[in-house]
Amino acid sequence: TIAEKFSEFTHALTFEVIPKPVIEKTKDLVLDTLGVCIASSKMDFGQAALSLVANWGGLPESSLIGSKKRVPAQNAAFANGVLGHGQDYDDTHTESVVHPSACLVPVALAVGEQKGSSGKEILTALIAGLEVMIGIGMPALNRFHLRGFHTTSICGTFASALATAKLMGMDKEKMVECLGISGSFTSGLLECIPSGSSAKRLHAGWAGLCGIVATQLADRGYTGPKTVFEGKLGVYNSFLRSESLDLDVITKGLGKDWETLN
Repeated sequence: TIAEKFSEFTHALTFEVIPKPVIEKTKDLVLDTLGVCIASSKMDFGQAALSLVANWGGLPESSLIGSKKRVPAQNAAFANGVLGHGQDYDDTHTESVVHPSACLVPVALAVGEQKGSSGKEILTALIAGLEVMIGIGMPALNRFHLRGFHTTSICGTFASALATAKLMGMDKEKMVECLGISGSFTSGLLECIPSGSSAKRLHAGWAGLCGIVATQLADRGYTGPKTVFEGKLGVYNSFLRSESLDLDVITKGLGKDWETLN
């Protein structure tokens, strides 16, 4: 299945096999995202997200950007994802129509901090997430958006789960469960755009939080469908029913043609 192919890719990926241009580009994406997050932390919407998450309490695992506070990893990923996406200055992969870094950089940093991961481990997990997130969006092109769903929020949940699983050292079988569970968390309606509301700012952070929680659930024995993407009631048939899609493009060139460079 597609989930199994993504899991095999993520589990096998090591820092040493990633081309240097991909590593350097990803470092730029991290710096860019952090810069946007820092700026957003001084704005009303950013302060509201940081204040809310700080009030949730919990274990001091991961840093809130622009704050001295540390909170549970999934909560940090949520708040920092809101900061990264809230100004619409986050990066874009045009063909798949996703904003990957605003979602995945906060996840990789939060979970990496929680687990005491090295910089190489964090970059490897982040790159795996970037490639997967873009891949999920590729067959749909802009059609998720045309149906009223935010591609970043849908694809980001799955990618966040795999990046988290990579940093947690999960095996391939558990990674598949993480993806299956993530299907129950996909969301992100775009009515917020014509209405002019601020809810869109939540989408990247919410995907990050949900991906981490999906992985935590898999770690505790929950299971998900292996056919979460291509199944009769999976992602593509549920969100894009009756659309003609080339699902082969999802994993074509995975680990060889690095979409992170695009």
